[in-house]
Amino acid sequence: MEVSKPLLETEVATRIDLADLIEREQIKTLESLSRAIEALQARLVEDLEALGWSYSTSYRRSLVTKLGRVVFTVVKVKRGRRVFSPIIYAWNIRRLKYSRDVRMLLADKASRLSYQDAMIDFENHTGVEVPKSTIHSFVQEIVDSWVKQTKPRLAVRSRL
Repeated sequence: MEVSKPLLETEVATRIDLADLIEREQIKTLESLSRAIEALQARLVEDLEALGWSYSTSYRRSLVTKLGRVVFTVVKVKRGRRVFSPIIYAWNIRRLKYSRDVRMLLADKASRLSYQDAMIDFENHTGVEVPKSTIHSFVQEIVDSWVKQTKPRLAVRSRL
């Protein structure tokens, strides 16, 4: 059972951007990224334990980042019948296979190159193959988001 968002927002106020973590810690390897993720998660779990949450279970998870595919241990915590993963919540990556910075990077590459060339370029740099159809879905996702953000502004301008 997942915890409701308002409850989590009062207890886990931390929202973390993975790209910022990589840049701030000057992380260059997947091993050091995995260690940084697990150290950050340990701090989150420690803070939650002080609020009455306890360790529930853990599992291995992978996420494609600009450095490549990072594998790390995700810890779940519980209180009563409520269970959640603080690191997954903090990153807002539930059900995501690719980090947001990778989605943006590949969409940007696809705007300048063909999907095939974007796929090859990313694979040469990270060793991770991202299918062309996935890159296309990233482009569509970014365009949809951009349209939603600019549509209200366009409507205001047209009234003037």
